[in-house]
Amino acid sequence: MTIQDATAKVIRTGNGSATSFSFAPIVMQKATDILVVKTITATGVETTLTEGTGTSNYSVTLTASDYPSTGSIVFPASGADRLASSETVTIKRNPSITQDADLENQGGYYPDTVEDALDRGVMISMSQQEDIDRSLKGPITDTVSVEIPSQTARANQFLTFDGSGVPTVSAGTTSGVTVSTFMATVLDDTTAAAARTTLGAAATSALPSAASTTAAGIVELATTAETTTGSDALRAVTPDGLHDMTSLAGAAWFLDEDAMGTNSATKVASQQSIKAYVTTSVAAAPSGRVKIIDNDWSSGTPSSVTFEDADGMNWSTYSYFDIELSGYISASCRIICTMSQGGAYETGSTDYFGANTGSQYTNAFDNASPGIDIPNISNQIYKGSSQYNEMFHLKASLYPGLSDGTNIGGPYIHWSIAGSKTTSGNRAHANGTGALRNLDAALIDGIKFELNTGNMPNGSFKVWGIV
Repeated sequence: MTIQDATAKVIRTGNGSATSFSFAPIVMQKATDILVVKTITATGVETTLTEGTGTSNYSVTLTASDYPSTGSIVFPASGADRLASSETVTIKRNPSITQDADLENQGGYYPDTVEDALDRGVMISMSQQEDIDRSLKGPITDTVSVEIPSQTARANQFLTFDGSGVPTVSAGTTSGVTVSTFMATVLDDTTAAAARTTLGAAATSALPSAASTTAAGIVELATTAETTTGSDALRAVTPDGLHDMTSLAGAAWFLDEDAMGTNSATKVASQQSIKAYVTTSVAAAPSGRVKIIDNDWSSGTPSSVTFEDADGMNWSTYSYFDIELSGYISASCRIICTMSQGGAYETGSTDYFGANTGSQYTNAFDNASPGIDIPNISNQIYKGSSQYNEMFHLKASLYPGLSDGTNIGGPYIHWSIAGSKTTSGNRAHANGTGALRNLDAALIDGIKFELNTGNMPNGSFKVWGIV
């Protein structure tokens, strides 16, 4: 056949009821050589339809069973979703770009086969020409290439043309900008002077110069931070900026910190900060005498009692400690006191020294010795004879060591003790001093009281810190 009509596509408008749309005068070799696109007229949104049997598909009807043939499409292929009056359907010949004819060497001559192949080539050309007609192209008189920049180069850019008419790109935006009527009057101004005239602005020559301490002019205003810190010497301070500088809120010279931790020599603290700091400090300070340990027992333990760092032996808080220990002991027992440094109790035979005085009194004066020897040898505080074996009451004060930078003495414990034997009514008391032979300037971190034999069945141990 001959193909006389160059029509490659037709556009049909819906009416809400029609389902059949003719694509005459376009002729097809086969039903699949077609492209169908639905378009919403108001927005230009296009949707490519596919052949099928559903509500969003179309079917093809050819007017003749043999090639060539024109015909129509049915849309939708099923259902009631018909093309509205605000929608169009574009039907375009779209043959696949293939060569399906197979002519054998020295074979028979089949005119229809040859003509079909020629017709298909023409149809492909007509389809491509329709695409070309919708593309940008330069006039025949152009001598330069109109190839546009690459995809990467033109991303988020405007397509423009240089002085030779060659396509190029310039900085653009991803969002559209509408030019107002007012700005349109400025866009056609070719000089800055013309633009200022349009805008009603003064000429450059009429603008004042920069300001100084002796002349008025144009200056930039200082920020609140620049005003309060005084970090800029060129910008002007407004009354509002001056207020910000002299007001307390945000002022660089003013501190509102309840803890008073910065120890600034150049900034002023608020009355509230001072009050909060003093209140906190007073509340945190311990009273003059603070009970740290209050331990009473009535069972067969402990064999020893201790006062250590973990219990509150804090030499930075307390000047010294008062200690009270009372309990029952066995015959011929003595109280032993040792001190700790660096977590270890010193128990060497020459680590301690002490001295004491004592007396006894009774109606019969039948005591075995004239006094209670506390301590009587190194690291001993109390030793009783067999008749002074019932109970005792020890009061002591523990003081830190003394040092002149070269020599170290102590730490020291000053004590007094009273004992009794109920069967005879005898009473005795003694007092004295003991000390650690300290060769280390470090403070002690523990003191221990124990009996040389047995436990204390009943007793109490109390410690007070003295501020």
